[in-house]
This record gives sequence, structure tokens and C-alpha cells, in this order.
Amino acid sequence: MKRFVPILVLFLAFQNLFSQREPRLPADFRQHNLTTYNASLFNPAFSLDRNNPESFAFWSRWQWQDIDADPSTLFFNYSRKLGNNSAVGAAFFQQNTGVFFDTGGVLNYAYKLDFSPLVKLAIGVNIFGFKQTLADNRYQPDPNLPIPQPTVTDDFIIQMAPGVSLSVERLTLSVASENLLDYNFTLNESNTQKEDKVFMSLLSYDFPVALGDLPTSFLRPSMYLRTIPGQANQVGFYTLLNTNKYWGQVGYNNFYGFAVGGGATFFKHLSLGALVELGISSSVTKDPSFEIVAAYFLGKPDERHKVVGFEVDKEEEGLLILGDAQYKPEPIKEDADEIAKEEALREQQRQEQARRLDSISKAEQAEALVAAQRLKEQRRVDSLAQIKFEAAEKTRRQAEERAKMESATADKPQKGEKYEEVKTEDGLEAGYYLIANVFGTKKYLNAFMADLRRNGLQPKSFLRSKNNYDYVYLRRYDTMQEARRARDTNFEGNYAGKTWIFRVVGE
Repeated sequence: MKRFVPILVLFLAFQNLFSQREPRLPADFRQHNLTTYNASLFNPAFSLDRNNPESFAFWSRWQWQDIDADPSTLFFNYSRKLGNNSAVGAAFFQQNTGVFFDTGGVLNYAYKLDFSPLVKLAIGVNIFGFKQTLADNRYQPDPNLPIPQPTVTDDFIIQMAPGVSLSVERLTLSVASENLLDYNFTLNESNTQKEDKVFMSLLSYDFPVALGDLPTSFLRPSMYLRTIPGQANQVGFYTLLNTNKYWGQVGYNNFYGFAVGGGATFFKHLSLGALVELGISSSVTKDPSFEIVAAYFLGKPDERHKVVGFEVDKEEEGLLILGDAQYKPEPIKEDADEIAKEEALREQQRQEQARRLDSISKAEQAEALVAAQRLKEQRRVDSLAQIKFEAAEKTRRQAEERAKMESATADKPQKGEKYEEVKTEDGLEAGYYLIANVFGTKKYLNAFMADLRRNGLQPKSFLRSKNNYDYVYLRRYDTMQEARRARDTNFEGNYAGKTWIFRVVGE
């Protein structure tokens, strides 16, 4: 009994040592501030539109800045799109929670279903594979103590984190779990129980904003809920202002406190940023936490963040005119009957001249008659040519006058018909374009054109320099009559949506 008392005291001291380590860090990745690069760690479906693929990105977080057992996270990620509807990624991560030290990798895949140009459903999954060891080695098990002791092992764990994201125009609702399924291969059992699962949900809305020459900027207020086993639910808010040149965000988490951060893009490809989080709760240390973000974008600069769910739905500025097809004068045709009569007349004259030459004995008289006839014939030809030229000029002038009159009539608006006309547009050939839709964002432009192609159409688009909107057209026509016929027949029955005519007059 006397030998057991010191052992019991030592065991209680050990328990007291670990129970007094405050604050207790939640068992999650603490990635609630990720809004742009590496957002797929928050929800795997975000690799489709919030990871700026194709890019290499780095994220690190230093929690509370304690000297000993400083909780920290490192995440280095590569992501890229495989097409308009899928994306993949691979990452290396290390996380120190103060109790465990995890080192491993992550594979990401996400796929998007387009129900319509405005309604999208994205499904994604992160597969984690990592080695888990004890981060705090201040206590080492003593095999000579006759009491139960924790077993120190290096565990290998596979963890699956699925997520879904539903977007309706500019509104996004997403749900994910960090550890819905996991397995500890060292212990041959599940790594966490059902009640120890971490779930996250987020609701956000994108407001397009105009900032000088940055037409693709947007403001994204968001709120999220995170359920963590053994602790109260975390509720947080943040607002992100994002452009292709810089970004900034402010936020609040009821456990970690207030956060403010920002960053900038240099040389159109390199982005650097930082964030600081200040604790306010009396139950949690008020020491600050820091995050650093760095990324290198490998694609074209205009493929980065765009305004989410932003489509032009108002009347464009400019001249709206309605009218009939423009008159196109027919080419002047020669009168075949008149030419035949002239040939017959000349033949008759030649025959008559031949008879006269036969009846004249003197060569001088024949020569004089021939010369006279030639002069007369030349004058006749010149006279016919002049008459023909004057008739052609008269016909041409009449045709031009008719064309002007009919063009003026054609330009008069008809009730209910939408038609826009510009003199020139960069890169566009003169003609009449059958417009199907207008977009202010590449995301919805690509989705709409992909939907048309799936229906067997071959749409094209052009970007207007005046308003920076993309116009999707089904075909270009040479005349208004052809364009109207295509519009009124629903593009020969191949397109059920509304269309209208956009004319480029040309130089």
C-alpha cells in the first residue's frame, strides 16, 4: 500500500499537468479564414471556382504564438481545372494541434453539374493520408509503473472529407465534413467516432462592384457554422473584397475573435497576403494568431476570380432601331435582244456594201464608199455605246435612289422588334448578328455556350469594348431579311430562346 501511494500521486500529477494546458484547441484545421487560394481545404467543391486554378498556393497559420507547443498549420497546394466542369488538386500539409502532430498529403477532386446557366451544383472530396504522432513529449510512459498508461504510437490515418456547393445565380450554399469517413491503419479501427465528426456550412452572396478599371471586382459577405465535438458550435462572419489586383477581408469568429487581412497581386501572377486574428473571449487567450498566403497563378490573368453569377439583364445604351431588310440593288444586265438587233443590222450593212462594190467598176469609188461606210459604222457604234452607257447610268442612279428610299423605310422601327446598330466594332465583320444572350462574366458565358454546343449549335461570341460585356450570337447574316427570318423561325427551329439582331455597319 505504501508503494502504491507515490505511484497514485505521480499519476494524478500527470493528469493535472495535461488538464491545465489552456486553452484547448478545437480538433479541426482552423481554415475558416480561407476565402481565395486554398479554399478547397474549407470545402473540396471550392476548387472549381475559388482556388484560382491553375495555381500553386501556400497557406500557414500560427495559433496564439505560444513559445512551447505552438499550434500551427502549413498547407502547400497545387490545383487546376480539367475542363469547364471538373478540377483536381494535390497538397502537402503539416498540422500541430498542441497534442498531435500530423504530416501528410491531400488529393482533391470536384465536379460541377449545370442545371441551367444560373443554377450549378458542385460535388467534391478531399482524401487525406497522414502520419499522426504526439506533439507534446513532456511525459514519456514508464514501463515500470504498475498503472495504465497511454500508448505512444505513430499512426497512419486515411480520412475522407466530402463537400457540396449549390449556387443559384450569385447565392452560394455549401456543406462539408472534415472527417466524415476515416480509418487508422495502425490500430485497425475507425479514427473517430460518429459523435466526433466535424461539419461546416457556409452561405455567401456576391455583389459585383465597379472600381475604376477593375470591372470584375466583387464584394462577398458570408456566414458559416462549424460543429466541433466536445465544444460549442463556432459561428463566424466575414466579408471579402476581391479584384484581380488586390483583396481584403474582415471577419469574426465567436471562438477566435476578430480578423483582418489583405493582399495584392504582382506582375499579374504572384499574390502575397497576410491576416491577423485577435482573440477576445475570456476563456481563450487573447494572444494574436497569424496567417500568411502566397500563390503563383499559371494561367491567363483574365481567368482569375470573376464576378460570380452576374448576367446583364438591362437594355444596353446605344441606338435601338427597327426596320425591314436593307435593299441590295441588283447588278445591271445587258439587253441580249438589243445586241442581237445591232449584229443583224451590221450584217445587213455589210451585205449591202458588198453588193455596191460589185456594181462599181472603179477602185476609187469602191474605196471611197468603203471609207465612208467605215466612218458611218464607227459613228453608229459610238452612238450605240453612248446610248448604252447613259441607259446604264440612269438605271444605276434610279437603283441608288430606290435603295436610299427603301433603306430609309427599312430603318423605321417596327413594334416589338429589338435591333441594335453600331458603325464599327473591333474584330467584327460588317453584317447582322443574331444575338442569343449577353454576359458580364466568363463563368456564365462559358456555361451558356457549352449548353448550346450540347444541343448541336455552334455559337460564337465577341467582347464589346464599350461596356466589357460578352455577346453570344448564333450566326452572322449579310442582310436584315435573312437575320429576321432566322429570328422569326427560332433559328430554323433549333433554338427556343429569345433572340435579337445586332448590326455592324462597317466603314
